[in-house]
Amino acid sequence: MVAANPDDVEALLVAGIVAVKRNDPATAVPSLKRNLGARSDVVRCPFWLSMIMRRHGRHADAVEMRSARLAKNGGSEQALNQLGMCHMDLNNGLAAVACFRGAIERAPDVAHFLTILGARFSR
Repeated sequence: MVAANPDDVEALLVAGIVAVKRNDPATAVPSLKRNLGARSDVVRCPFWLSMIMRRHGRHADAVEMRSARLAKNGGSEQALNQLGMCHMDLNNGLAAVACFRGAIERAPDVAHFLTILGARFSR
């Protein structure tokens, strides 16, 4: 798919997502970064980049990508929750709590957000 048209941003995105799901950062990161460079309006790209970066211990890069996603999609509850998880990886407790609280404010009926906040910070 990508080989047939290496400039097709949708093909790059799909190839990157498949590579993330296969846990293949050598393929995922270049595909997703090319997509991100070609279409800066894509909000899915920073999400998937952050997923693969977080899995492979690149926590600061994951925070950067998730922050970019937040800036592009107006701060959805899912993006805030994901950014909170990245901050937890970096032991940034205050930043994580702020993100989780933001997610809860936007979606107070999502029990998962409350569970994460309570389980992680009630000790």
